Amino acid sequence: MTELGLSFGRIAPEYDAVRPDYAPEAVARAADALGLGPDSRVLDLAAGSGKLTRALEQRFADVVAVEPNDEMRGVLAQRSPQVSVLAGTAERIPQPDASVDAVFVGDAFHWFDGGAVADELTRILRPRGGVALLWNHWWSDGDDRTSNSLDPPLPAEAQALFDEVYVRSGRAAQRAAMADPLLALSADRFEPLAYEAFPRFEELSRREVVDLFTTVSAVASLPEGERDDLKRKLEVLLGPSYRLKIVTDLYWTHRV
Repeated sequence: MTELGLSFGRIAPEYDAVRPDYAPEAVARAADALGLGPDSRVLDLAAGSGKLTRALEQRFADVVAVEPNDEMRGVLAQRSPQVSVLAGTAERIPQPDASVDAVFVGDAFHWFDGGAVADELTRILRPRGGVALLWNHWWSDGDDRTSNSLDPPLPAEAQALFDEVYVRSGRAAQRAAMADPLLALSADRFEPLAYEAFPRFEELSRREVVDLFTTVSAVASLPEGERDDLKRKLEVLLGPSYRLKIVTDLYWTHRV
């Protein structure tokens, strides 16, 4: 995982408080599609602060969460004391061979080394084990700017502030060079990916928009004082309320 991918640890409590939950329907669909039951052993990979972990522990009795960042893992362990929380990366998962029924990944698969994580998934999954990849889409990366699903749209000056940070942080260059992460799940080891989307809308205040949008990696990587200054500038520019479309994208497959 890159430095930008690990930058969320700088804002771990804030990230946990304001990032959207995954659509419950998406988690239920993944469990059904992968043939999982309450006694299945599942692993949340790059679990962050536990947004997805908490949804999994409501459904499964045996949940393992693996997260490389100390700060994010601390929030996760505090909020999910019944879950086995381990330090580790997607490229070196601290689990024995053929030990889990399914691996879930929330908003993180694009940060992984695709070849290495495919090897690890193949190693730790039981025969016919499943993989579920989820993303909450409300913010999209482009090569040199970002987009979002706010209604009304961000004022041009606010958008320009985000785009400047996006480029300066190195995230734009990284995004332009990034291969499609889904290509890591090659046909010789995994079945063709299936896909389903789960859209919803949330009403957000000005402050809620600022808090949410400043949890993206480019902004999270900034020094604290610079992040705070950006928040103050955005507060002046934004309107009083917004409607945000959030789409939980779900991809799933089985190990062959």
